Amino acid sequence: MVEQPRPLYPYRTIGCIFNDKRFLANCQPSDSVELCVFDLNDESRWKPMSEEAIKSVCAPGSTTSLPPFPPLCSSLVDAAAESNDIELQLRVFVSEHRKESLLHIKKHT
Repeated sequence: MVEQPRPLYPYRTIGCIFNDKRFLANCQPSDSVELCVFDLNDESRWKPMSEEAIKSVCAPGSTTSLPPFPPLCSSLVDAAAESNDIELQLRVFVSEHRKESLLHIKKHT
């Protein structure tokens, strides 16, 4: 096993890699990202799923046992207004905290 450079990502293990055309299962002795070899053409390390199996699941019109996704709706929240409101609340909390801290210091001096 060849140790890889220290990762810059949060993942620790990897069991498979996939996109809309390929699905590859990790067959290496360790699924630790730091130890994985990412030569996706090496079938001793990455076992591909057959194209027929992928097409049967991903083909247009194919059915699955999963319920359909609900339609996406636009957000009912005005993000800019919410952000401004949160910022104002935080300013008030910080200001109150500072005032209380000053009163506490003055009582003990």
